[in-house]
Amino acid sequence: MPSISENNDVTLVGQCLSGSDQAWSEFYSRFERLVRMVIRRRLHISEDGIEDVVHDVFISIISALKTYDSSCSLQTFVCTIAERVCVDQYRFSKATKRNAEALSMDDEHSGLASKVMESSKQVFQEEALIRAQEADIVRRALRLLGTKCRELLKLRYFDEAPYSKIAEATGIAANTLVVQTTRCIRELRNIYQKLVKSGYKK
Repeated sequence: MPSISENNDVTLVGQCLSGSDQAWSEFYSRFERLVRMVIRRRLHISEDGIEDVVHDVFISIISALKTYDSSCSLQTFVCTIAERVCVDQYRFSKATKRNAEALSMDDEHSGLASKVMESSKQVFQEEALIRAQEADIVRRALRLLGTKCRELLKLRYFDEAPYSKIAEATGIAANTLVVQTTRCIRELRNIYQKLVKSGYKK
């Protein structure tokens, strides 16, 4: 039997979709450097920022992998997903900057700014309520998540521990932790969506 690294793209994708941890580790190891290269070329951000975008890219890849067309190379597919995530990240940062500039209008426009801010209060309040409701559903989803996933997500996102530190504490390789974290987030998202569809209430 050939090793995963000797298998072709279609076989690797099939094994990833079947839930093979070994296949996902191989996938991550094979394309991590490529993803980082795309991010560095497209975005001017810190190394910590790159780490977050890498994670976003692999989450997007997991979601899109079932649509992979074997007529193109897996490398091209990964590059396309990475480019899309970078574009989204760039647009988000530009939009955030525009909003910040709009909120810092000079005195000439202070009257208009005041009216805009006043009319926006209700929108902000509604958004805050929506975020609170969403956070409550996320907490419920976390309680339904497996213990290992819950502990891993706590270390990564609540304690904000880098993968290198988690690897030291758990004895698990950093690239394996990235794969496991990505799969845990996908599982959490599935639980969240099921709660939303079922009309979850307190």
